[in-house]
Amino acid sequence: TVVSSPGGVISARLNAGSWQRQRLMDGWFAARDVGYGNGHFVTVGWTKYRDSEGFYTQGQEIAQIFRATDPAGEWDMMWSSAVDSSIIYRVRYLAGLWVAVGQQASLPLLLISYDNAVTWQQVDLPAGFTTSALYDVDVITRPETGIRTWYFASNGAVLHATDGFPAASWAHSTTLHGPDGLATVQCVRGNDLGQLVAASSQCIWYSADGINWISYATPAYDPRSVAWFNDQWVVSGESLLTSTTYW
Repeated sequence: TVVSSPGGVISARLNAGSWQRQRLMDGWFAARDVGYGNGHFVTVGWTKYRDSEGFYTQGQEIAQIFRATDPAGEWDMMWSSAVDSSIIYRVRYLAGLWVAVGQQASLPLLLISYDNAVTWQQVDLPAGFTTSALYDVDVITRPETGIRTWYFASNGAVLHATDGFPAASWAHSTTLHGPDGLATVQCVRGNDLGQLVAASSQCIWYSADGINWISYATPAYDPRSVAWFNDQWVVSGESLLTSTTYW
């Protein structure tokens, strides 16, 4: 079991009662997510440089990726952005491919790796799909077509890509409006029935086709994560009343 934290710490459970902590970039790396696939752990986030170092100057915020085979051992930096104000929000091992999503300045950031997260290739989104950060990713095979489809959480929509991702055909869902305007979709998950559920501020979203979505309002609650478990959807989040809740 591996847990990431925004305080620059990666914790690995060695047994039922023992955790070992690793500090990356002297504790200045803020981990946002950790993933596991094909025998490797990968963590993503950003580092705010307190001093000038190599290519980077003091105060820059730089998206980075680290990898380890043994999470209680050494973590090696595999990728570092050349752009200030960059961050990676999510990393997942899906369909034999490592995928990381985030933003660089005001542009979306999409990275893929074919070789166990050693080298990373940046994927440029086509015109019309570059106005929002990417916050999450999932992939399912559409049961009605048999086509593998990738879904990306973004501001005001869920993007989807087909036909040989990453050299894919891209499309938007219908525009998603939350209580405060365009919904910032933090998480999206699909199941083998072709259904999808997404989480945004004060809303849970459901879609049977990945294009058209209906919302379930959650006033004063901010859903953050979604899982399909034991043939039911589980959504967790934050609220002003309780620190955690689920539906």
